[in-house]
Amino acid sequence: MPDPAQKFRFLLIQAFHLPETSPYLHRTVEGTKETRLMNYNNVKHLLEDVEWDLHRGPPASYGDWPVETREEFCLVAAGRLPIVREACESGKYNAVVLLGGGEPGFLESREIARRYGIPVTACAYSQMHVASMLATSSA
Repeated sequence: MPDPAQKFRFLLIQAFHLPETSPYLHRTVEGTKETRLMNYNNVKHLLEDVEWDLHRGPPASYGDWPVETREEFCLVAAGRLPIVREACESGKYNAVVLLGGGEPGFLESREIARRYGIPVTACAYSQMHVASMLATSSA
């Protein structure tokens, strides 16, 4: 059973990051973690009692644009795996949250984290999980 005096410690990992010179930057790449986390104002109440870090994600190794093809999606997915492994091995976190749509590397990240007893979650998985908890059956 978790110690109520100990805060949860989450690592939030962006799907990828673009070079700072990219003409396609779609989020702030400098500043505090709060300013770099897209939609922070919408989730800050959920993070109030959580110690959290934000990782910018793997570099977009294919170029200076956001993911556009399945190949590029696979490249950023593979780039996330060492980040997840390092986070798990560090012992600093008790959960990993993969940010960004499409969930690149989600299943593989869960496989890595399972060995450490650390949950990994991502957009659609979280949405389905919460929906199944909140749903009521109509008989």
